[in-house]
Amino acid sequence: MNKHIAIQANNHGFRALENFVEELSDSLQLEHTYYGNIMTSLSLLHELAHANDEGNHLVVDFEVSHEGLLFDVVIETSENSDVALNESASLLLDRLTDNFKFDTEKVQFSMFFDTKSVFSLMAKNRAEHLKSYLKGTTEKITKHNDSLQGY
Repeated sequence: MNKHIAIQANNHGFRALENFVEELSDSLQLEHTYYGNIMTSLSLLHELAHANDEGNHLVVDFEVSHEGLLFDVVIETSENSDVALNESASLLLDRLTDNFKFDTEKVQFSMFFDTKSVFSLMAKNRAEHLKSYLKGTTEKITKHNDSLQGY
């Protein structure tokens, strides 16, 4: 999975951003609310970059830890392009994230999503499955598409 992606500030870049967030969400098994908050936050920054100049790029780096997800987003602009975060966008990003910072000089955004409860639950479930396996008791783990196997 990519931990770094550079995206053009245009419609093609938006589709790449959607794929990036979907891949991240699937691989980390994030709940839909986290997916929605991450996608909306990054979409807002993409729109901010796109509104000023289609030549701009959105550079996204992220880290995964047991505490959560940290996204560092830089909008790379041309010399004559100016990126400013308005009050409503700032308020929205502040509400969608658990921690949000904006460096106006570097045009860098830092967004943190606290997912430790999700990761703790997954670790607990995995530990229980491992204990069952080691005891010799097995059970079939159903997948979301098992009901479609008969067709």
